[in-house]
Amino acid sequence: MSSDDKCQLCSKEKAKYSCPRCNILYCSVPCYRCEAHLQCSESFYKQCIEEELASNASNQVSESAKKMHEILKRMQDLEDPGDDIEEIIPPLDGSSGESDLDSDDDTPESDLAARLEGVDLNDPEAVWSKLTSTERQEFESIVHAGDISSLVPMYTPWWVENQEKLVQEVQLPGTPATSHPEILSDIKPFRDISSKPPAPCVRHNLTNILASYAFSVKYFNGEFLAHPQEFSGFLVSICGNIKNNSNYASDALAVESVAHEARNEGVPVDKEDVLMMKEDVEMIQKGQGTLAALSDIHRILLAAKKAKGEEKKSAKGPFSKRFVDPQGREFKDIEKSRIGVYIKKIDFFLAYAKDVL
Repeated sequence: MSSDDKCQLCSKEKAKYSCPRCNILYCSVPCYRCEAHLQCSESFYKQCIEEELASNASNQVSESAKKMHEILKRMQDLEDPGDDIEEIIPPLDGSSGESDLDSDDDTPESDLAARLEGVDLNDPEAVWSKLTSTERQEFESIVHAGDISSLVPMYTPWWVENQEKLVQEVQLPGTPATSHPEILSDIKPFRDISSKPPAPCVRHNLTNILASYAFSVKYFNGEFLAHPQEFSGFLVSICGNIKNNSNYASDALAVESVAHEARNEGVPVDKEDVLMMKEDVEMIQKGQGTLAALSDIHRILLAAKKAKGEEKKSAKGPFSKRFVDPQGREFKDIEKSRIGVYIKKIDFFLAYAKDVL
């Protein structure tokens, strides 16, 4: 076997492949991933990820429209199970279905996709203005009947294992799949933040923060990234350690404090909710979940800081006046002057979770 036929990385086996980036000849995947070829292979994997992320980003708008379509479909099914929603609301995936045979289905009244085009689906007033009178009546009847939960699917948080994942993550060869928020890459060493060893209560204070985060994410039903100011304000209001620098002698007291503060905010919390919070904290603390949760809080606080002053409270429209929270709950946005202090506290716990735990 001539030298030209040998793998140019191990110089032992016969070359079978050629790298598409640098044209080097290699014999196997281990050689492709070896240290001598690491820079090229990592660049290839990075390119794959960037292309996948770009593809996912382009689909975010259509995903929001699909969620709205699914909600209205459920609404129609509950109102009149005998009718096929696809005959009233055309699919958003472009498929024609049997409704294409009926010219009446092409009218503006039935074309939900066309009516919602260009509409901010996070603005209830804008969506409400695009619904027909029949759709509004059906929605009101379901709300008054207390069946709204049948329209809005319950959010499954990232720390809960979900066997029926709707999104499949791209997994690089040899790397474990991650389903948690991205962990910050610039976490400071704990010794750079504090010259003293952490007190025993710090571990329980961290539990208080994680329980507040878990409760807030579920309370917002996963729609917290779109409302960073309101979400951050609520999280801080129920987290005694972030809000008042409260210390806790046990995990049980740390979790119970979240329930107490939530009740003070007008949010009903029972014993089952407290048990669920404890289970959520235990799941978050597995693996790198703690760092992931704290990184998520850090990003949301930064988003709230940047968004502060950019969003103006709009006057209540027909939807807001018609559908009022019976408990009168209205959560305030986070205080801008305190966000920097809160971020520094999360920086402390990030360093603690990374170097001490």
